Amino acid sequence: MLGANILIADDDEVSARFLTRLLTKEGCRVRVVQTSEAALAACAAEPPDLVLIDLVAPPGHGFDVCRSLKSRAATRLIPVVIVTARSERRDRLTSIEAGCDDFITRPYDEAELGARIRSLVRLKRYTERPYHAARSREEAFEILAEEAQKGWRDRTLVDVFVAVTESI
Repeated sequence: MLGANILIADDDEVSARFLTRLLTKEGCRVRVVQTSEAALAACAAEPPDLVLIDLVAPPGHGFDVCRSLKSRAATRLIPVVIVTARSERRDRLTSIEAGCDDFITRPYDEAELGARIRSLVRLKRYTERPYHAARSREEAFEILAEEAQKGWRDRTLVDVFVAVTESI
């Protein structure tokens, strides 16, 4: 996880400090915000590699923040992890429906939390391709053609077409 940029949205200072300590120990750069509005603004200003957000706090509910992030092209690929003391099945299902990438309950198992975050950051980095930054369909296809000439074989043509058209 070295160098991963993590955003924590939690108004509980103790929880935020615990997560910050754990993640900085893993080599991450961590920013902490206390409100949903600040989380959305931070993601827009400097998109993180991963967002950890408390379910109930900060004011504005974690599900709403996740839905908002996943609805925007610039932030939809950022993994969002709900961290909460609540463990009801309804909350887990709502998390999935909102687009959350993981749901972790307190008390945290440090090893499991670290492994889940490393996995999501790794997956995000695999999905980041130059065509996501394209400003037009033509530019995206030019980037795609260059990738194909380099021997890009890890995607089917359908996967590539969907990714390119969604990024524009």
